[in-house]
Amino acid sequence: WRLLPDYRFDPLSGLWRHRAGAPEPPLSLRDINYSEATPHSAHRHREPESALSGYLTQAREILNSSKGHAETMELSPDFEHLRWFWLPQEIAASSTR
Repeated sequence: WRLLPDYRFDPLSGLWRHRAGAPEPPLSLRDINYSEATPHSAHRHREPESALSGYLTQAREILNSSKGHAETMELSPDFEHLRWFWLPQEIAASSTR
């Protein structure tokens, strides 16, 4: 819930997207290279297990520094009638209390 203000909601598609942009697109068959004995794909990133502690430290820092910078979203009354989830500005407002 603390990360929700970092996301934008598109009511037309129903998708949430991070403010920094879209992640890498999903793999397709064109992304697989069969020129070697063992097939590998173009964007499957692998790190050693020793990198995990650094990622956890980074995640804690992100959560602790989340200041709730949320853009205000205006939705139609019809949409509001159906909405069951919190919007980023509601999370940001409740976390500053």
